[in-house]
This record gives sequence, structure tokens and C-alpha cells, in this order.
Amino acid sequence: MGFGVRINGVGFSFILLTFFVLCSATDESHIFFSSHDMLAEKRHKILSAIESALGMRDIENMDPDIWAKAFVEHYYTNGGDTLVTAFVEHYYTTFDTNRGNLQNLYGEDSTLTFEGQKIRGASNVVAKLTSLPFQRCYHSVSTVDWQPSGVNDGLLVFVTGSIQLPLQQQQHLKFSQVFHLVSTSQGGFYVMTDMFRINYA
Repeated sequence: MGFGVRINGVGFSFILLTFFVLCSATDESHIFFSSHDMLAEKRHKILSAIESALGMRDIENMDPDIWAKAFVEHYYTNGGDTLVTAFVEHYYTTFDTNRGNLQNLYGEDSTLTFEGQKIRGASNVVAKLTSLPFQRCYHSVSTVDWQPSGVNDGLLVFVTGSIQLPLQQQQHLKFSQVFHLVSTSQGGFYVMTDMFRINYA
């Protein structure tokens, strides 16, 4: 269930978790990392990924307050942009071609509000989407805005755009959609809340 984004071979959630470990590390924990080859190698990969993302070098010997602030700012701007862009592209491409495959993006606690109708659970959400009276359509995304939600490293994503249906070549329906993406224990994300409306005005 869910999806994930990786940068330089290291998952975002894993980088963020290790980031907080490194920020709170004492001298003793630094020795612990250094005395275990596997952890030391993993720690080195994390630091390298952070250095690459920030365009910095030798952050291990740098004041943590300097690179920690830069990393958090980078994560919530560039990192979130990367993840949200990947999600939006995947969601609407899948919706337009095979809506049944969207089930992996939802969980049993997921809720969809579709034109005022509330549906709960991954299977019920996809049953609703696949019951729509058309097999294929085409979404054109106009805007994508997002913010961290503060819940399980979650993200609130607001999308606007238009939908073109197969038998209505000249008509484009305007839509708005909000997703609440919440992180999973496997380091990915799933859609906890999905709200969709056609803009008729």
C-alpha cells in the first residue's frame, strides 16, 4: 500500500529519521555509530545524500545547527515538491487509464468525499471510482499546491485542473481535489483523505 520517493538511493523518510537521530546524537552515540561497520556505512550514505541535496561538503565536521536548518528547509521545499509531483503524475495517469489500480494508494482507513458522497476504505473508494460511467478520461492539471500537515510527516495537496471525457471532446470539466498523504511504516505514503468536486460555476 502506498508509494515512496527515493533520492540518491535513500528513502526520504529514512533520511528524515536519521537526520533527527544525527541532530540529537551525543558523543557516545557518535562512537556507537563509528564502532559498527554496518551502521557506520549506512550513516555515511545518509550524510552523503544530505550533502548532495544541500550542495554542501564535510557536514559531519560542521556545526549541526547550520546544516540541520538547511536540510529541513530543503526537505520541505525541494523534497516535498519531488514527492508531490511524483504522486500527482502517478495518480492522474492511473486514473485516466486504469482506475482499478488506484487501490494500492488507499488504506482501509482512507476516506473519499466525491461530490458530497462519503466513502470509506480502499476497496469501496476504488469501487466508486470504477463505477463512473466512462472507461477512460484525460486530466489536465493546472495548479498543484501543498503544505506539510503535521500528521505522521503528512502532506496536504490541493490540485485544480480540467477533465476531458471521451464523448465530450469539446467540453472540459473544471475540478478541484484535495489529498491528505500520510506516511507509512514502510517509508512510503498513502492517501488518507481524498476530496473531489467538479466546479460547475
